[in-house]
Amino acid sequence: MSKNPKETGICADFDGTLAEITADPASAVPLPGVLATLDRLVRSFGVVGVVSGRPGAFLSERLEVANRAPGLCVYGLYGSEHVTQTGEVIAREAPSGWSRALEEAASALERSAPTGCTVEIKGTSVALHWRNAPAEAARAHELARACANKFGLSLLRARKAVELVPPGTPNKGDVVEALLDKCSTTCVLGDDEGDLAAFEALDRLASKHPIVAVRIAINSNEAPEALIASADLVLDCPREAISFLSRLASVHSAES
Repeated sequence: MSKNPKETGICADFDGTLAEITADPASAVPLPGVLATLDRLVRSFGVVGVVSGRPGAFLSERLEVANRAPGLCVYGLYGSEHVTQTGEVIAREAPSGWSRALEEAASALERSAPTGCTVEIKGTSVALHWRNAPAEAARAHELARACANKFGLSLLRARKAVELVPPGTPNKGDVVEALLDKCSTTCVLGDDEGDLAAFEALDRLASKHPIVAVRIAINSNEAPEALIASADLVLDCPREAISFLSRLASVHSAES
């Protein structure tokens, strides 16, 4: 990707990119070869990150972070949680005064959520999922929007879900921009609404200094049209994403 691999940065989502989407989110695991590929990428390139809406503890366990090659950057809850090299999760505290609003929003959603929708309390955010009730998507989103307005919260779109967060909460774009700020060549892989912010982060970086920016969308019947339209390359499934990353690591190893 670059004449100087140490100035190259790569960031990827987890669900739908490094792992298949599952009906039960708790059952999602990295695809075969992901962990070894991450290690190879970390040894070759300047920045390698996984930025996901999943809780940091989930990512720490699934990616076996404590056993990865030193240098892998892992962030959960869209950047509100950082997983250290030892696998420890360091949470960004919710902005002062918002804990009560999040609790009340969660209670309101639990009382009113359409049948089949689930409420997930993440500490610094509250998510409303409609994966198991797709017909309720519009109703669930409207409920989340009204609830966010009532309690002064902001919305983050995700795959078959929406998250209510305090104003000023970081999104994937904020984390990706910070991680890749010093890179001359950048690559972001993602598959859902939240990854649009990561793609947009590359635009902001390009406005600050010359970079080569590659946006890779992982396609599916759930992928947002805007993500596909803004991508430089579209892959058909997570397995193609892993194959791409593996080839990238192999090409650099062969050139080294």
